[in-house]
Amino acid sequence: METTDDRVKLMYHRLVARQIRRDPELIERARKIVEELSAKPDQRSHVFEWKALLAQPSEKVRHFIVSRNQDATRLRITSPFPMLPELSVQDEQTRRRMWRKARKHGLLTTSTAPSAL
Repeated sequence: METTDDRVKLMYHRLVARQIRRDPELIERARKIVEELSAKPDQRSHVFEWKALLAQPSEKVRHFIVSRNQDATRLRITSPFPMLPELSVQDEQTRRRMWRKARKHGLLTTSTAPSAL
């Protein structure tokens, strides 16, 4: 079941995908972050998954980060993109608006979902 947090991360990555379309160099900057993370001794499998994903063409990266499959949802939790200053959402109003929209969407989808009787 999709949570509000998952929806916020998906919304954020939709914005990132648009930015990547305009500036594919963002992927290279994200790769550098992942490289730094992979050099740490407590590296996790998600670091290597991001490394493999970011080695793909920008179009594939863009499509993956906005997909609703389980792997994309899981990887968005550890995304390197928010670590890029130009992609960080510093504005409190914007963050609150994203959370409100995600919660509202969750309420709409659960209230319109067919009951499992």
